[in-house]
Amino acid sequence: MEYKILKNLKVLYAEDEQTVRKITIKMLEKYCDNIIEAKNGEEALKLYEKHSPDIIIADINMPKMTGIEAIQNIRKSDRKTCVIITTAHTDKDILLDATELYLAKYLVKPYKKEALLDAMVGCARELLGSDGNVVTFEEGCYYNVDAREVYFESELKHLTKKELLLLDLLLKNRNTVVTYKDIEREVWQGRPMAQASLRSLTKLLRKNVPSGLIANSSGVGYKLTLD
Repeated sequence: MEYKILKNLKVLYAEDEQTVRKITIKMLEKYCDNIIEAKNGEEALKLYEKHSPDIIIADINMPKMTGIEAIQNIRKSDRKTCVIITTAHTDKDILLDATELYLAKYLVKPYKKEALLDAMVGCARELLGSDGNVVTFEEGCYYNVDAREVYFESELKHLTKKELLLLDLLLKNRNTVVTYKDIEREVWQGRPMAQASLRSLTKLLRKNVPSGLIANSSGVGYKLTLD
C-alpha cells in the first residue's frame, strides 16, 4: 500500500512502554513529518488539546488515565479525529467500551507495522473525504475543493495560485471546453494572457493530475473530462 498520504498528517502516539514507544515512533517518522509523543493517557489528552492531531494512536492500559478514558473525554466534543486503539488484551468488557468511541481500528499486540500503517492510510482517506467537497479524478488522485489540496499518487501536490484557479475553472465547467477568453478573465483576472504563458501553466498543472484529464481544443481552449 502507498503510504505517502501520511506525510503531512499530525499524529499523536500514546504508549506507556518506553521501548515500544521509541521503536514505533522511529518507524512512524519514516512516513509522517509530525509525530507527537505521549507516555500516558493524561499527557495524551493535554497534547490533543494543544496540537489538535489528525490521528490518535493510543494504547488502552496506561497510567494516570487509560487510553479509553482519554478518548472518552475527546469524544465529548470531537468525533472527527481518527482514533486507533492498541492493546495486548482482548477483554470483552474493554472491547465493549471501545465500540462506543467511533474507532477507526482496534489493533491487538503484537501487530505488524503494516497493519498500523494501513489503518492510518484508511484514516487519511476518511479525513480527506470528510473535510469538504472532494472530487476523485481517479484512484489515488483527489481534489479537496474546500481545502484546495490535490493528492496525486497519495502525495500532496503544492499548486500555485494560478494552477488552482485554472483547475477550479475547468472543474466548474467539466466536460465542456473553456475558452481562452474565459481563462484570461478568470485566471489572469482581466490582465493580458500570452498563449505561451497559458501553455506553460497547463503543462505544470498536468504534472499534478492524471494523464489525459485536461485536453486542448485547438484554437478554442481547454477541457477537463470527468465521468
